[in-house]
Amino acid sequence: MLCPYPWDAAGTRPNEAAIAPDGSLWFSTMDVNEAAPLGGWYRFAPGDSRPVKMAGAMTIPNTLAWHEDRVWFADSAEQVFFSASGLGILPQEMRSHAADDMTPDGSALSHEGDLINARFGHGCLSRYRIRHGTLTLAEHVPLPVTQPSCCAFGGPGGTTLFITSARKQLAAPGELDGALLQVATGTRGAPTYRFRFD
Repeated sequence: MLCPYPWDAAGTRPNEAAIAPDGSLWFSTMDVNEAAPLGGWYRFAPGDSRPVKMAGAMTIPNTLAWHEDRVWFADSAEQVFFSASGLGILPQEMRSHAADDMTPDGSALSHEGDLINARFGHGCLSRYRIRHGTLTLAEHVPLPVTQPSCCAFGGPGGTTLFITSARKQLAAPGELDGALLQVATGTRGAPTYRFRFD
């Protein structure tokens, strides 16, 4: 076991996780019923005995991407993106960014600093440009699935985008709902990081 589950997170489950540029593990918790703002963001660094809580009052925390010394994340239930210092989330310093009335789920970051976000329930990916602390919508890319849930760059050269999807509570799921999709792109993903054990 890498670290214990947060002691103050009763009634929650883990949701999102990623390794930060400094080699620490960041992860989120959320209400098991997906209804109450019981979730939060935690950081676990080498040498810590337990995760350190950075922010709370989140319902469905999603997305972790570091760019320009800031971290970008979202609350799916609130349909909003946030940004904060890339060293640690301080609630009083968080900035909110509109999610265009669509549900943001998991994301991938391109080498150029574009945030590719899966829009759960809306059947598309959205590409945002991150420039100087601002998040600007560039385009929506339609998909053959209703509930895209996350995406990640991989494959030779890191130019293939892999997209997960769900078929949660769909009355009439399509043939591809719940499938893993892949598409060749003209860009490559930003580098990812490894946990530091030292």
